[in-house]
Parts: sequence; structure tokens; C-alpha cells
Amino acid sequence: MKKKTSTLGRAGFSLMELLIAMSISSLVMIAVLNVFIWGGRQAVIASKSGWSQQVALISSEKIAQYIRNAVAIIRIDLNDGQGDVSGRKYCALTLLHPDGSTNTLAYINSEGIQRNGRMVLLRNGSTNESIIASGLTGYLDEEGYMPPIFQRSGTNTVRIAYRVSEPTKSGGRDVNDENYAAYVRFGASLRNFQK
Repeated sequence: MKKKTSTLGRAGFSLMELLIAMSISSLVMIAVLNVFIWGGRQAVIASKSGWSQQVALISSEKIAQYIRNAVAIIRIDLNDGQGDVSGRKYCALTLLHPDGSTNTLAYINSEGIQRNGRMVLLRNGSTNESIIASGLTGYLDEEGYMPPIFQRSGTNTVRIAYRVSEPTKSGGRDVNDENYAAYVRFGASLRNFQK
């Protein structure tokens, strides 16, 4: 018969060793978790930045196309989105086209606090809006001055300046959206300008 040996003499982990090992593994797990959280936040910022840049590129191309195809600048309402049309804040650029029709590019912002502006095209004074882009606002330049959305820089040239940032699901804005906002500033000349 075999003798049963006692486990009291065997070497094993003491309670202190187990506590130290658990502490070290907890610290490692916290570090790994922080890396995952940071990576998730960076992915959200990258996604929102991509959205903002895509909207900025597409909207600037559309706006430039509308301006280039015009023959004359009829009027620029320099209200910086602060005027009022049917209870909405706006800033507008009215253009005359070769066929005699007029189109108005308008920046409309229902609530300046939410900063969820849209750039729309109104054809021949109609109330039907073709949305060019949403998530737009004006922005502050280096000196803290907010340039007008539309600014005439010559008889046949317009400067456009705005900021694009992805709206939140509630329709408002993140307070700290500077990390992913796209700033757009460009000029466009009338291709078919008539004196």
C-alpha cells in the first residue's frame, strides 16, 4: 500500500504572492483597457473628421459650380446667418444665369446656439430648397473675427467661408468639435460674366 502524503509540506503560492500577482495583472488590464478606450475615441474623431472633410469638399465644389455658371452677382445679403427669413437666420448670394433665371445660395441656421446650419439653393425665388450641405456654421479667423459666409471680392468674384462639423443625433453640436471640424475658405469667379 502506498502511503498518503500530506500536502502541508508542498511548496505553493502564498496569499501575499497571489495578491501581488493579482495587483500587477490588474494594472496591466487597466493599461490595456485605457488603450482600447483611447483607440475608440480616436476612431470616432477620425470618422467625424472624414465626414466633415467629405461634406466640405462636396459642398465647396457644388457652390463653386453654381457661382461659375452665373453671369452676374445680383445681391449678397451680408447677415452672417443673423438675418431673418420666415423665422430662420440666413445669409444669401443671389446670382443671375445665362437663361435669365435667378438662383439664391443661402446659408440658413434655425438656431444659432445649435450651430446646425445648412447651405441651400433656392431657384427663381421659390421656397423649395435643394440642400447642398448641412452641419455648417460661420467660424472665427485668427484675429477672432467672423468673416461673412459670402463676400464680394471683385465685380465677378465671390469669397466663401464656412465651417463644417458633423451634427449630433440630437441635431445640435458637440461643444468640443474643433478636433474634427473642417474649415472651408475659397473664391469663385463667374465663368460667364457679362459686363
